[in-house]
Amino acid sequence: MGEAAAPEEEEDDIAESGGGGGGDRCLDHGGFNLAQRARYAWEGYQAFLADPGQRCRDCWLLQAHCACTDLPAVRVPSRVVVLMHPAELGRLRASNTAKLLLRVGAELCCWGHEEHDQWLRDLLQEVVAQEGEQGGEAAAAPSAGSGSCSASCSGGQQRQQRRAVASGSAGSSGSGDASACSAVVLFPSADARPAGEIAAEIAAARQSEGGDGSNAPAKLPRCIVVLDGGWKETRKMNQSIDHGIPRCFVSNATRGEYGGTRKYRGNDAANRVQTAAAFIALLKELNDDLARVAQLQADLVSFTEAFERQIRWSGVIFEPRVTLPTASGAASR
Repeated sequence: MGEAAAPEEEEDDIAESGGGGGGDRCLDHGGFNLAQRARYAWEGYQAFLADPGQRCRDCWLLQAHCACTDLPAVRVPSRVVVLMHPAELGRLRASNTAKLLLRVGAELCCWGHEEHDQWLRDLLQEVVAQEGEQGGEAAAAPSAGSGSCSASCSGGQQRQQRRAVASGSAGSSGSGDASACSAVVLFPSADARPAGEIAAEIAAARQSEGGDGSNAPAKLPRCIVVLDGGWKETRKMNQSIDHGIPRCFVSNATRGEYGGTRKYRGNDAANRVQTAAAFIALLKELNDDLARVAQLQADLVSFTEAFERQIRWSGVIFEPRVTLPTASGAASR
């Protein structure tokens, strides 16, 4: 799940940013505590959105290599939250793939940002309560423009309303043992369950509620939380999320099938994929709509190719780092 498995060399920052457009003003400040680092990273991200310079504010590539024209908007009929570590958000590296999920309607939160963390806790309580009240009704697709949780986090009154709804419905500050129909966290923790097992649980629950299991939105949890950061960081992030929310992992994702923009080391490098690839594999293993999954996978291929063109243009390549999908993986295009 993590985007960065090991610290990357300074040349990577030069090659990925092209030397302009927000990269220098958003660097992580390790001397700050977590809340300060998160707030600084989020403020830097907002400044980047307002003035991306030579870069695209959506794909973070240089505008000359922008991949957005090749990435049609595809919406996922679940609430998707990308919880990004401030060290990842603070650098705005073009190689990051989690930001591509914002194109499917995902909402971005910065871990450690107090308002964002509270927003996520309230949201998870709310979706668990809604699942208990409404059963098999499908989650509403996220509305256009819901690319971050900043709007929801900006007002204290909205936060109080969320807490009131969650408290009145769930009856406690935690979600207890939530059903996978309500929410899941995509992270391979020790207690995580295979995505295929989650899919079977959701299908059985929907059928018991009178559905035939064929309605695409009902095949997915109401909310999917995706963690983005290095392995050490995402383990800490996972520990901070309500343990009553089921964790899940994907079983069949490989770097050869999905490609990659960062070079991993170690014996398991071939089986380590980045955040967007893990999310697409999750949809596939949850039996989501095949056309949607194929389009998302094709979009990831297009982005990887655009990123490779930027890396080659930069002229600072010191070792191969971009993996393009194999022919079988790219066949979905």
